[in-house]
Amino acid sequence: DGGYITCGFGYSVSQSNNLQATLVKRNAAGDTLWTSVLGLSTIQDVATDVVQRTDGGYTFIGSKNGQVTLTRTSVTGVEISTAYYPLANLESPYSYPIRGPFSLSQTADGGYVFVAKKTGEDKMVVVKTDLTGSTQWTYEIGEFDSAPFGGVKQTANGGYIIAAGNRVSWDTQTRPYMVRL
Repeated sequence: DGGYITCGFGYSVSQSNNLQATLVKRNAAGDTLWTSVLGLSTIQDVATDVVQRTDGGYTFIGSKNGQVTLTRTSVTGVEISTAYYPLANLESPYSYPIRGPFSLSQTADGGYVFVAKKTGEDKMVVVKTDLTGSTQWTYEIGEFDSAPFGGVKQTANGGYIIAAGNRVSWDTQTRPYMVRL
């Protein structure tokens, strides 16, 4: 349709400063067509990346109360389903949710792939799901203080390419690297 979809989160003053995941659909001129606020009064709800599905609906990656989620919505942003990924395996800190998860892409088979930081370790984990969000496989990558900053994409041959980086030391810049799966 030539428009854009964006996602993010904001604080709700009326809901005790809880975070609320937000999708905003805009036309080609940048005018807002609709806004969907998905956070509830008792949930810290965050959206960090969004893709449009072939059926016209949207899927976003984010977190609810620190647990990584993959949420499917209708073409107007109404929540259809949410898949949860165990907090024990993926890091999305309750107090600083912008750290992850990152980089959602829809794959050729209709599923999804995304990157998140592994809880308690300085590694990333690549998660491949089916269309409903059920995990098909995971792959851990990284070294000291890895940070997923570039994302993951499926390649023409069906593999995956991940752009990442690791901090060399606290007072220097991050050293980028790339992984092919």
